[in-house]
This record gives sequence, C-alpha cells and structure tokens, in this order.
Amino acid sequence: SKVARCWHEAIRKQGERTHNVEGADMGALDKLAKPAETRGSDIFDIDALPEDNRVAFNLLFFNLKNGWATPFGLMLLMSAGIATLGLSEDSAATVIGAMIVAPLGQPILALGASVAIGWPQQMMKMLAVVALGAAAVVATGFLLNMLLPPATGSSQVLTRTAPDLRDLGIAVFAAVAGAYGYYRSEFSSVLAGVAIAVALVPPLCVAGMMLEEDKLILAYGAFLLFLTNFAGITLASLLVFFLTGSVAAPERRCWFIGGAIATLVFAAILLGPLAANFDRVAGPANDRASLYRSVSTVLDRYPGEGNIVSLSLVGSDLRITVDHLSGDPARIATLTSEIERSTQFQVEIVAQ
Repeated sequence: SKVARCWHEAIRKQGERTHNVEGADMGALDKLAKPAETRGSDIFDIDALPEDNRVAFNLLFFNLKNGWATPFGLMLLMSAGIATLGLSEDSAATVIGAMIVAPLGQPILALGASVAIGWPQQMMKMLAVVALGAAAVVATGFLLNMLLPPATGSSQVLTRTAPDLRDLGIAVFAAVAGAYGYYRSEFSSVLAGVAIAVALVPPLCVAGMMLEEDKLILAYGAFLLFLTNFAGITLASLLVFFLTGSVAAPERRCWFIGGAIATLVFAAILLGPLAANFDRVAGPANDRASLYRSVSTVLDRYPGEGNIVSLSLVGSDLRITVDHLSGDPARIATLTSEIERSTQFQVEIVAQ
C-alpha cells in the first residue's frame, strides 16, 4: 500500500543519510518538503531524524493534519462522557459506541512503532499523550459520576474490574490486527473491531467512577485492565512494525533494545495479578467455598451481625446477603473492611 511503501522508503533513507543537516534550518526544510496544508504538527518535528521519517510517522498515525491535539482531546473527552453515561445506565450498546469514538489506541500503536524504529523523542511524547489522555478520562468519569446514581450494580462496570490472562491475550491478538491495519491501509476496516475488542476508555471511566464512590478495589481492577490493554497493544505494535521491516538504524539500535526490554518487563509485571485473577475463575467451586469460609470466620467475630444467606461474585465485587444486620454503621463499615482484607474483593453487605 501507499502507506507501507512510504514507511519503508523512510526507513531505508534513514540508514543511508548522514547527519549533515544538523546546522540547517529544519523549519525551512519543512516548508520546502510539503505544503502548509499537509504539514505535520510541530510535536513531531524532531531535528535529529530525517524529514522523510517524520512524514511517514505522521502519515501512519495522524494523517499529516496540523493541530491534531485539539480534535484528539475533544474526541477523547466525548468518548469518556459517552462511556461514563453508558456504564451508569448499564447499556452495552452505548459503551461500544464510546469504544469506537475513542482515539486513545492511536498513540499507543504509535508508541510501539517508535520503539521499533528507535525514536526516543517519539517514545516520550507518545507516553505523555497516553498518560495525559488517561488522566483526563479518569477525571471525566470521576466528575460525571458525582452527578449520577451509584454505578456499582452495573454489570458493565463490574465486568471490567477483574481482568485476567485472557484479557492480555485479547489485547495482543487484536493489537496485531490493529497495527497491521495501520500499516496496510487496505485493512483499515479492521480498526473499529479492534477498538471494540481492546477497550481503553471504558476501564478508565470505571476507575474514575469507582474512585468517586470510594470503591478502591474495583477502581484498581479497572485500571489494571487498562494497563493490560496498554501493554498488549504496545507489545503487539512493536512486534508488527519490527517484523514488517521497520528496524532502527544502527546508531539507534540501543533505543530499540531498551524500549523493547522495558515493554516486556512492564508486561511481565502485570502477569502476577492477571494470573491470580485467572486462578479465581479457573476454580470457581473451590473459590466459592474458600470465600464462604473466609467471610464466616470474620462474621463469627461480630456476634449479632447475622449469618450468611448467599454470596454473589461479579468481577471484583462480592455481595454478601445475611439474615439480619445491626443498625450500627461504624460496626458494619469495620466488618466490611475486615472481609475485604481477608478476601481481596470489594464487599457489600446487605440484609435479607
């Protein structure tokens, strides 16, 4: 495709060119290289890299549009608003719509590409874009949830609070398709499906909403899902661009190696909590019996708080129904905290 040819030509020229333009006016070169209406955003004007590389990078990820940051931020906030409202009303269709609108996957794919090519400035800038975008989405979810009824009971919320190893696998497979879709423009139709398969904005919204409701365990689980998808997308993008020939020039090979190792280490760190969540799912009968014993042990230390009638587990939310409760809110709050420490689930206790 035209995009792939442009990318490969840029990489080829990167290896051939010397740095004899270090003293040149790169702004003047930009004006000569392409007209103003197609000139890339200043954020990508990296003097240490050939002009062709900047053009190729922008063509792949930001379509050479000047001033991309404002529409990017606007679309991100709109997707965060859609997702928060959809999560609050437990609407799967609305949440899916927010996934398609959200543009956060693009800079994460670009991060993987910049690692493959060994562009340290791009790595830092894409990390900054993702970090600022994620913080903005969490804040949007937090603020909007202040105006909404509690969302803890929403299945769309709870299913995003207990990611496991399968979620990492989904992120990797879907991101391979997404990265290749960017690289080969004839497969760009897959990008909407990738956005749905690897949700980025909804987990961040859930994290903000649960922080507002002081459900810290649920917020942690939702943020873990985002980090899992982030790691999977970055790793897959790095792999795709490396295998398709987008290899760092020899003088930048150390940046590629360092970035690749950092990506692998980050993904490896996530394997621990993801594996623990998978173990909970893999043995539901044993887990339920263990939960029952743990909860009963704590309840025995609080006479008068009733006996277990039922346990309901959705995501990282454990709902315990007892035959009766005392009317002391402080006592119930202490009991709830003890059960949370014992089970590592977000706990809600209700009377029958």
